[in-house]
Order: sequence, then C-alpha cells, then structure tokens
Amino acid sequence: MKVFVCAALAATIVASTCGVGDARPIRRAGAISQQTGWATTGTLALAPKSATDLGTLAPATSLHLVIGLTGNLAGANAMIKQIYTRGSANYHQFLTPAQFTAMFAPSKASANAVVSYLSSFGMKNVTVSANRVLVQADTNAATASSAFNTSIHTFAQSGVPQFANVTPALVPASLAGIVQSVGGLSSFKMSTYARKAPAKVQAMLRSHPMRRHAFAMRRADAAATPPEDCNNLAAAEGLPGLPAAPLPFCYPAVFTPDAYRYAYDDQGDPTNTNTAIADMTEGAVTGAGSLATVASDLSEMEYQNGLPQTQVIVENVGAPSTDTSGQPEWDIDTQAAVGLGGGAKSMTLYNINALSLDLLPVGLAQYADDDNVPVLNLSIGACEVLWYALGEMNTTDFILAQTVLQGQTVTVASGDTGSFCPIPDDPEANGIPAGIPDIGYPASSPYATAVGGTSLLASATDGSYDTEISWYSGDGGMSLFEQQSPWQSLMIGNSLLQQGVSVGNRLVPDVAMAADPYTGLNTIISGVPTAYGGTSLAAPLAEGIYARLQSYFNNKLGNATPLFYLAYQNAGGGLADGILGPVATAPMPNGLAPAVVGGFHDIFAGDNGFYQALPGFDLNTGMGSIDINSLFINFGA
Repeated sequence: MKVFVCAALAATIVASTCGVGDARPIRRAGAISQQTGWATTGTLALAPKSATDLGTLAPATSLHLVIGLTGNLAGANAMIKQIYTRGSANYHQFLTPAQFTAMFAPSKASANAVVSYLSSFGMKNVTVSANRVLVQADTNAATASSAFNTSIHTFAQSGVPQFANVTPALVPASLAGIVQSVGGLSSFKMSTYARKAPAKVQAMLRSHPMRRHAFAMRRADAAATPPEDCNNLAAAEGLPGLPAAPLPFCYPAVFTPDAYRYAYDDQGDPTNTNTAIADMTEGAVTGAGSLATVASDLSEMEYQNGLPQTQVIVENVGAPSTDTSGQPEWDIDTQAAVGLGGGAKSMTLYNINALSLDLLPVGLAQYADDDNVPVLNLSIGACEVLWYALGEMNTTDFILAQTVLQGQTVTVASGDTGSFCPIPDDPEANGIPAGIPDIGYPASSPYATAVGGTSLLASATDGSYDTEISWYSGDGGMSLFEQQSPWQSLMIGNSLLQQGVSVGNRLVPDVAMAADPYTGLNTIISGVPTAYGGTSLAAPLAEGIYARLQSYFNNKLGNATPLFYLAYQNAGGGLADGILGPVATAPMPNGLAPAVVGGFHDIFAGDNGFYQALPGFDLNTGMGSIDINSLFINFGA
C-alpha cells in the first residue's frame, strides 16, 4: 500500500481529508453515501479558509456544468507502457481518437444514462464529448443543488465574490461508478504564470532596443568589462549568498526568441517547418488585446527575428470569452514556442471561455479529438489539492492519457511559487512562501511534460550560453496524489530521499528552461517590446524545441516525456544500481557551462524553498534545461 500524505494540506481548503490507496489516491467516486439512495463522486465539499460565508447562492444563478465520467484509466496506463516500450509489439503504434474511445472510454450506455438524468431536471444544451468522458449542461444553482444533493454557498473572499459547494456532490445510486466528477459547482479559477520583468529590466529594454539577431541585452564589446548592472546577480535578486560582480556572464539580460535559440545551442539544427503546434488560451477573439492582437504580435516577432510567418488558427471551445487581460500570457506562449522552433507549420489557439478548472478538460478533449496537432502548451494551472477537491484531477488525467496514447505532447508550466502552491485565498500570489507546501496541476499529471524554471546566465561578450541556476520561484516538488510514470521511476536517489521524497510519487518538473524575469523574453505586446518571464516562458520554450525534433522526424516521435527520460538515462542520468548518475563538472555558479547529460544541462545550484538543486535529477529543474544540438544528436542515435 502506498500512502499519499495530504490530510493536513487538504484540510486548509477541503472539508475532508485525503486517503490512502494503491498507486493512486482513494477517490470515493461510486461509493455508497450514508444518505440512502445516493452515491459519492470525486467532487468534495469546499470551504475556503478565510472567506466569509454569505449563505446559499441565489437559486437563479446560471451554472455551466461539466460532468466527468469514469473511463478505464488502468487499461490506458497499461497500453501507454506498451506503446512507449521498445520491443513491444505495440511500440509507437499510436491510437486514433476512435480507437481510444472504443478501448477505454465510458460506454454509450453510461453516457446516455447521465444525459437522461440531467435532462430529467430540465437542464439545457446537454452534450457529450466525442470520447464520452464529458457531459455538459446549462442550468441554475437551485436545479444543480437538487440534481447532485449538494448545497452551494457564496463567499466574500479578499473582496472578490466566489461560490462553492459546501457539501459533497452526490449522484443517484444508479449512477454509482459512472459519474466521477461534477464540475461547475464552484467559481475557483486557474492562474496564468506570466511574470512581467522588474522596472530595471524594462528600462534596459527601452534604452537598448533589441534588433534582429541581437543576443543578451546588456552585453559588452569583446574587449570591454561587463557593466555592473549586467552581472550583479545578488543585487538584482536581492537574495543573500548569490554572486556579485565581477563575473563573466550577463545578468540581468533580455533575450529575443532568436537569442534563446543561440543560447540553448542551436547549431543550425533543423527548425520546425513541418509540425503544427498549439496553445490553450482564454480571451476575446477580436478587438484590442484580443487573440487577433496576439496573432499580429506574433507576426511582428517573426519579422524582427527573420522567421517565416505562421498561420494562426483560433478554435473556440464553447462561446468565446470577452476577456482581454490574458493577452501578455498568450503573446509569451506563442512567440516563445514559434521563436524556439524557428517557425511552425501552424499555431492553433484552443480558446476556452473562462479559466475555470472544469473547462480545461473540455479544451483538452477537443485537442485530443482533433488529433492533428502534435504539441500543445499550457501555461495555466492551480494547486493540485484544489483539483483533487473538485474531483477534476482524474477526469483531466484520463483525457491527458488519451493524448499520450495518440502520440501527442502537452507541455505544462510548473508554476511560479517555488515549493509552495497558492490556495484560493490568494490565487495570484507569487514568490515564496505563498500558500501551502504543494505543487500545481496539470503540471503534476504523469501524462504532462512539466517544465520548471531557471535563471539563464549568458556570456557578457556574445550572449552565448554560460551557465544556469534554478530560479528560486520555479515550482517543483512531489505530488501528493499522482504516481510516477514508468520512465520517471529511476529518478529517486539518496539526495532526493533525504528531502522527504517518497518512492513512486510523481516528481515535478521533468525539465526546466529560462523563466527568471531578470533573464526574460523580449515579448511584443500590442506592438511594444516588453520583458516577461515566469514558467509561462519556460514551457513554450520547451514546446518549440520539441516541435523542431518532431518536424525533423516527420512527427513520428510520439510523446516527449518518455523519450526525454530515455535519452537522459542512456547517458547515465538518474539512479542506476543505487548510484546517482551525473556529477557536475565544477561548483556553481562559476561561469562554466554545466555537464550536458543526454541533451540536458545538469543544473545544480539554487533552491525553490524546500528543495535544493542538486547534481543529477532534482525537484527544481528535473533533468535540467535542454541543449538543442545535443538532444538532436541523441534522438538521431
């Protein structure tokens, strides 16, 4: 039996505790409730700890429900292992959406039973997703409360009105084991992970506008001494123990996408000409600050970096939002991914109409059903304990497992609060500590490629890669709910065990890329260059690099994560016979590039709160950051 210790954390926002289970937590979905005739689901009662309960939500309040049905996740897991194990008869025999649905999806009878139940309450617009995992419906608070035998209250939380179910969501006993989650009973939102660079960096950008093929922002001439504000890391971060001038690298610095390609060792390797990529967005389609502006900004970035123009496709998943506040996030995502890819066949924006947790699986289900875009990026998420409480974790995992079986990759930003995770009381908190010691989801899903953050230190003379340290605010740690994928199982060494890591728990991140706003991206925002960072930068950088690999290999590589770990382990990374793999070449930071193991820079300095960056795999940077040329060489081998 495997213990996932989470009761103390969940108690901060959930009116129950987490369980003990074999390889996955107890979900309670389908168990018979103490209330006669009712069965439990994975959607638990929520109790925001510092909010003021204002009583029952107005009965006429409109709700959009997303009901998650139980599929055969165990069977999908077994097939994933076969498809990604060399020598298996099913190796790289990727499934189509129709094959996945036939093999693992909930039955038609189950979906029809849920549709019939919702319709019996007069709910409108009842629809079933193509993979039969999601049933959506429109209703009001009073009807939803009756249908799921729950009570929904409204709260005043930091001046912002919220609502949530204060008792668990139940279903009739006839639907026991069929309904896994009931989404839409609460208003908690996901956060984006874009971080605007400090004023000092913005001033650098204004005084030294970057041009095409320029590299590190404050680089000096080859014979000159780097300016003090280019290499005083300690002063910039305001953190003790970090090096001060003189040092041979440039920090702070601002990078164009083209400069990141150079810094991460693009030695003329093939660019992305043949691979479609995608991003999950939430925003207005037209007007100022809309996705149309995002497409225009991407075009300008491409012009400035000498890249071909990318076709942008907006696929609205539901009614489009009217929100324009997320524009910088979508600008970062698209420009970083296309920039590091050196282009893209196309960029599809899967546009959900709110950053609600229950709508992310809707967008992912559409991405999986289309099955025509090999790589998708998510720079959004929320504390995994909240996903667990809402019952959305298993539902979303099942859809992400479908993408893995179809050979698709979803890169996910790990988050920007170190080894802590914001709770609903302050969902936009940044820095450490902030919230509870936990990590974000969907980064913690074993079916996602989680990308953490680094501070990229470039040469002060030519902008080339010098070294990296872990970004102190990049999320990393051990999942309380998710198990490891088979390919991550060799990543436990003595150094991690000493930090309280349990064997078998999912570890985050898998890899890391530049995220520190002090070494951020020169992002075009409504036509204006602006410096941004965050793991919202790191994840699409990784997406762009993997898209290049997919393009070269004719989109036949499949999911990135098992291939990354295979390359790393083949080069000696991870744990082999009880001995840690790579050992770094020299103490850090010292201006020397770290060892490259299997295509990844071994980053071993810095921390994110609870966890130290260490030689080999760690809970700050995973396997490390990607060396483009080395990864091409390893994949070719």
